[in-house]
Amino acid sequence: MNVFDWIIPAVAAALLLPYLFALRPRARAAERERQRTDRLGLLTSGFAIVTIVVVARQIGMWTTPLLPAWFALVVIAAAAIAGLVLRSRGLAWIRPGARPGLRIAGFALAVVAGGAVIGVLTVPGAA
Repeated sequence: MNVFDWIIPAVAAALLLPYLFALRPRARAAERERQRTDRLGLLTSGFAIVTIVVVARQIGMWTTPLLPAWFALVVIAAAAIAGLVLRSRGLAWIRPGARPGLRIAGFALAVVAGGAVIGVLTVPGAA
């Protein structure tokens, strides 16, 4: 096995690790007090997590020796999604002081961009 086969799982894990900070209870309480994020931001983050996992799955070399890395990525992604769900309680859909039109447009753009990447990588014959 080549050492370069581990690059995609390592990069995907590095991209997913910041989302794990959502699991810290103190950070969740402080974030609710300061109202630094909103539910649209969490939904955007969730879609980014799914996009990272799909891209890693589609472009990575997933051989038998790399299966533990794949399962580790799925566990990290599941924990990050769980953290986002735990953070959402008590948050507004759009944070106070933010412009609703821009927040909704940013969310829509992120979903369209992520959906396009997922579509190109997963639809047979599209790439």
